[in-house]
Amino acid sequence: MGTIICATDLSESRLQVSAVAAALARATHARLELVHVAHISPGLPAELVNEELLRDLRDVALANLRQRARELTTAGLEVEACVRMGLVDDEIAVRAKELGADLLVLGTHARKGAARFFMGSVAERLVRLAPCPTVVVPAGYGGDLARGDRPPRPLRVVAGVDTSPASDAVLAWLRALDQRTPCEVRLVHLYWPPREHERLGLDPPEPFDVDQEVVAVLARELRGHIEEHFGRADLPLRVRPSWGAEDDPLAWEAETDDADLLVVGNSGGRRSTAVATVRGSRVPVVCVPRRAAEPAARPRLRPVRSVLVTTDFSPAGNAALEHAYRLLARGGGSLVLVHVTAPEKPAVDPDRLNDIETSLLGLVPEGVDAHAIQSRPFVAVDASPGEAIVKAIRRLDPDVVVMSSHGRTGLRRAVHGSVTEHVVRHSPKPVLVVPADR
Repeated sequence: MGTIICATDLSESRLQVSAVAAALARATHARLELVHVAHISPGLPAELVNEELLRDLRDVALANLRQRARELTTAGLEVEACVRMGLVDDEIAVRAKELGADLLVLGTHARKGAARFFMGSVAERLVRLAPCPTVVVPAGYGGDLARGDRPPRPLRVVAGVDTSPASDAVLAWLRALDQRTPCEVRLVHLYWPPREHERLGLDPPEPFDVDQEVVAVLARELRGHIEEHFGRADLPLRVRPSWGAEDDPLAWEAETDDADLLVVGNSGGRRSTAVATVRGSRVPVVCVPRRAAEPAARPRLRPVRSVLVTTDFSPAGNAALEHAYRLLARGGGSLVLVHVTAPEKPAVDPDRLNDIETSLLGLVPEGVDAHAIQSRPFVAVDASPGEAIVKAIRRLDPDVVVMSSHGRTGLRRAVHGSVTEHVVRHSPKPVLVVPADR
């Protein structure tokens, strides 16, 4: 990090905000610039607005900033002062762009109700406008960073992550921060249980219960993403359901962990959760814009060690099995045989499910044990075979999916559709399609 900008309005809160900026500058070996925007009230009569007034406003603000800069210039920290005229949020964003700032630090007055509705929030607008990550220091913050010194321990950082581009930007920023200063990074992923249970083809969740299979699947999905964008996957990761009971669950996680910083991605849209997190947090929040993400490193080539193969027990469906086992014949691995059966009322007979599993295992070719291939059956109950297979892929996480194409054309395709085509369009994993015999 080369330059950190601290935006200040010369109010009493300026001391804690500039102290946080100074602590981050010391920790990351960056230069610090204190910026104030002198704003002329629109209600001021035009005859009173003259060069002398503007000069006086600038001089008073600059003297104040320089005094604060002298207080912060210790232990080799480079601090400069800058005063601009105009609209506050616009001028701060422009200054950050001019300097190519790596970080923008500012405070919030925590306005609520009518004050927020009519006047808005400079902090919230800058979260959307700033060309760089923005640190919003909550009103009344008194944590370790408010002392202005570099903490004598690693920075404690909590970050909210998922698999979105905004989260990729968070991981890229954390990687850069970790290279600059020692950090204890803890990652948190919050999920909405009804959506994830539906996505994975599981029964609807019991309210406030934690399904460990869902947690394991989400953690597995995230680990690969974290390794790809952060460089390693050994960071502490907490996956837990969010039922909407907390005001802001991420802010609660950061406060509970006594974090110095809470880092969230900012998609830039009206529905971005970054602004809601800023409103509810009692620790400084780093909002990382999506465009700040760096291209992920190309993942290393891995061998195929797990395969999911589907069959409807027809000759065409069973034709995929040979090709699925061939993928594992050289190095061994695990293979899941998947069949989708239609739901029945009141429920599918367990004995029938056992019969289907036995039939699936009966399709396993002789001699696969010699190739160190482990086979297991998986029966999904769903009225939509294509969607059931996609959900099974998400849950089981194979390296490759193998399916047969029944080769329907014309009216049969229009009426019945194509299960294989649906899976190819929606599968998160590569799909090998075995063509029907002609």
